[in-house]
Amino acid sequence: RRVLFRSGLIPEYGPAWLRRPSDPYDQANYVKIDSLVGLPILWWAYDQTKDKRYLDVANRHVLATMNGLIEPDGAVLQMLWHEPQTGRILGIATHQGYGGSSRWARGLAWVLDGMPDAYRVTKDEKYRAQFERTARWLEDNLPEDLISWYDFDDQGVFWRYRDSSTSAICAYGLLRMSDLEPDRKLAARYLDLGKRLVNALIDRCLTPVGTPDTRPPGMLAEATYTKPEQGEFLWGNFSLVRSLCWLKSKGFRR
Repeated sequence: RRVLFRSGLIPEYGPAWLRRPSDPYDQANYVKIDSLVGLPILWWAYDQTKDKRYLDVANRHVLATMNGLIEPDGAVLQMLWHEPQTGRILGIATHQGYGGSSRWARGLAWVLDGMPDAYRVTKDEKYRAQFERTARWLEDNLPEDLISWYDFDDQGVFWRYRDSSTSAICAYGLLRMSDLEPDRKLAARYLDLGKRLVNALIDRCLTPVGTPDTRPPGMLAEATYTKPEQGEFLWGNFSLVRSLCWLKSKGFRR
């Protein structure tokens, strides 16, 4: 049975087909904050064609995500279930963070990665303001060494996991937004934090980490996929390389 999604959210599993129509928690109903990473294809399609359908779909998804998964202070949740027919939110959770509705750190990173593209294309003040709230929340909640916890609600109390990939993704978002932010004082703040995150990752997380580390040099270590799966993951390395390329293109050096 095909059901129209009233929420504006793009479902995790593509077209909204429910295998169990009587189950409001069918997996086709849930949406994750991670989906912001997929929106550049819609922004690009609009840039190329000027077809407002692409723009409208992307805007609806971002605005619904802000309403359902981003808290007023800028903190970020991971996933929600909703009724397709009404858009009513049924529940909030994380399956990669500490648990319940805890603030899984890489969810925040996807917001800082996704909002610069949304703002660049639309110049919508809501996206710029959302980036600012979330960036300030990040700055207030990072450990002193700037290598993010895997979940901001478990700051080394239960599991002492870090997620270097969160810091790498956030760095790339901050650097890009420093080019777009009209308030140059705020832009300079983004640039400074982005550079400090990159330097912290280079100094603390690039292999070899310590004398007995036999891994190839230059890999971004101390990333957490989902507890307790730690290692070196593509998205962290990719975002660090993108950050380094951005800094090099602007003439910055260590």
